[in-house]
Amino acid sequence: MMQTNGPVRDYARYVTASTNKLLRPLSSSETTDACLSLYRQYFSRLISLSYIPTLYISGFAIVFYNLIFPRLFETEYTQDTNLQVFEFCAFLFVGMTIGVAVANIGLAQLATYSDTIVKASLLGEDLGASEIKRRSSGLFATAYKSTFRASWYLGGILALSFAPLIAGGFLLSVTSDENSLPGIVSNFAFLTVPIGLLVFIIRMGIGMGIVSIAVAEKLTPKFASIRSQYLLGSKTRPSSNSNPAVNGVITSGVLYLFLRGGYSLLDNQVGFRESILNLVSEPMFKVSIDIFIGLLPEMIAILFTTPFIALAAAYFYYQRRISVEGMDIEALYEKLPANRR
Repeated sequence: MMQTNGPVRDYARYVTASTNKLLRPLSSSETTDACLSLYRQYFSRLISLSYIPTLYISGFAIVFYNLIFPRLFETEYTQDTNLQVFEFCAFLFVGMTIGVAVANIGLAQLATYSDTIVKASLLGEDLGASEIKRRSSGLFATAYKSTFRASWYLGGILALSFAPLIAGGFLLSVTSDENSLPGIVSNFAFLTVPIGLLVFIIRMGIGMGIVSIAVAEKLTPKFASIRSQYLLGSKTRPSSNSNPAVNGVITSGVLYLFLRGGYSLLDNQVGFRESILNLVSEPMFKVSIDIFIGLLPEMIAILFTTPFIALAAAYFYYQRRISVEGMDIEALYEKLPANRR
């Protein structure tokens, strides 16, 4: 449409959009700064919205630490190595599946909140907590399906990296004690597990992109995965350190280790966990408090870091849209007064 002279309708909206610092291509450091700025701006609202999702995500830690981990090293089949290996695999696979299914409820909810916040910020809006919930209410099913696909995308190679340990256990059950083959096969885990962790980290950006794309564009997990390969993969070649969500995961992991170490050291020195449990007489209530106290560092870390990671993943998706597909130009055109297009 040709530009025309005359009064400029909706000019204020166009000016707001054209001066929006988020709605333009940013460098890696600028992208991280933008995500931190959004996190600070929405901090109180994000935390208030994250209490329930945090409980679901913490459910993974509860399942792992209280149901899976203790049973991996205990067995009723002391004389049957075959059954020991089967029991190990069953608890690990079933337990991890249940844990991921529970955690993904919280992750999907945070993904919908984050997309709503970022989309509104790109349009120059500042939403309250109730409005964030209202706008994101219809996105949960899409987000949950995509988080499940992303979980398998990220965790599949990592799970396969433990195959030498499992194979070594099965070989041990069918060979003699003097046979060295099970030990040789198991030792391959020293190579495969680090490779699995490295692949997990490399694929993390694309895995989180699946969720962001599915929520933002309302795509099925399959098509979101394909699109994620394009926007965040080798075809458009984003720099390795440009994704603030991946950097946030790595940083939060390091911070969590310090938090867990300090918490455990404090508990050993002061013994507050035992003191609190001694005040409780009801067995079931005592078990619940014990789990809560034991996982307090995890819950604190999840509450404060996961919203930032979700927000960063959502914004990085839009930043890739801006850099690769010129989404900022499209958005400015839509905001341009009708008689100036």
